[in-house]
Amino acid sequence: MKRLLLLTLSFLVVGMIYAQKPPKGSPMKAESYLAKNELENAKAEIDKAVTLEKHSSKQDVWITRAKVYQAIAVAGGDEAIGIAMESYTKAKEIDPESNAAQLLDLQNISQFHGNYFNIASEAYNAEDYDKSLNNFRKALMVIPDDSTTLYYAALAAYQGDNQEVTLDLYEVIIEMNYADKELYGSAIYIAKETLKDTDRAMILIKQGQTAYPDHNQFKYDEINIYITLGNDEEALKQLEAAVLKDPGNSSLHIQLGLFKDNTGYNLMIEKKWDEARPKYEAAKGHYENALEIKPDDFIVNYNLGVIYVNLAKEHYDIVRDMDIKTYNKSGKEVMAKGNSIIVKAIPYIEKSTQLNDKDVDAWKALQQIYTQLKMNDKAEAAFNKVEELEAAEQGQ
Repeated sequence: MKRLLLLTLSFLVVGMIYAQKPPKGSPMKAESYLAKNELENAKAEIDKAVTLEKHSSKQDVWITRAKVYQAIAVAGGDEAIGIAMESYTKAKEIDPESNAAQLLDLQNISQFHGNYFNIASEAYNAEDYDKSLNNFRKALMVIPDDSTTLYYAALAAYQGDNQEVTLDLYEVIIEMNYADKELYGSAIYIAKETLKDTDRAMILIKQGQTAYPDHNQFKYDEINIYITLGNDEEALKQLEAAVLKDPGNSSLHIQLGLFKDNTGYNLMIEKKWDEARPKYEAAKGHYENALEIKPDDFIVNYNLGVIYVNLAKEHYDIVRDMDIKTYNKSGKEVMAKGNSIIVKAIPYIEKSTQLNDKDVDAWKALQQIYTQLKMNDKAEAAFNKVEELEAAEQGQ
């Protein structure tokens, strides 16, 4: 029994030795504890101090509190970052013109920010992008409007394939007027292509147009959004306005050509030839304008040739649907009209095969034209090329 009592008493003594006295709220004690890295004691003292009337209005007390919480944050207490910065802000508000207030940004706050920035940079170089982003974000809690930190945080998020966070950070950079044309372009691409958020993309496009009114790419991005949304009327309106503003831009003529080409094709499928023909003619005009600017464009040469093939089809379909009596009367004449149109496709389709001699569709179109016009040797050569290319594809 006595041994048990002694053991119990020894526990009581130990407990008494290590029992902490309640904090008195002494800033000097907080500083002393901080110097010894006794952070819990420093925190207890300074938290009490700022509640006392004799200390709560003193700048140096709030600076001490900021330094204590900064040390806690650096030691791993992330939740202390915000309290440290609130304390620094309070200190500067009390006497903004004091030497202490002026030195805060140069010493304490820049050191606080630099700690996280350096960790983030090292993690980025080690390709630990999650850790890098996490520490760049902590640095931003210290200096929220630092453009360099914002940019590198976005870069870390992007490299870590965190596109939602990347876009969030890009939007912060844009709101702070730090964004250049390239950053706007990247933000628009992520919103539209990666996140499939056309509303967000359109907001960014409008902001980009306001910031850089002479940068035509944002107008093209807007047009593509309208096309994606199926708003053909607005897309066409914007395209035509863009061409008038920038007539030397081959991409705009190609876009308009494609737009009207596709419309003509859909009308052709419905056999609405009276409506299809003018659309095809308009598309031809834009393709021809594009070729004047960029003559070696494969797509434009190919598409322009195909328009002539499709326009000829109207006459071939008429012949195909004729009875023998009608064919004997006017079939050859109608067929000749079709041939007079399809022959115009040859230079464009031939040019497309010269630009890309591995394109099977171009060679098939050429074979079809040669066959229709009874250019047998050329038709055979085109047929052999198709066979060769298809065999190569199957061999892969």
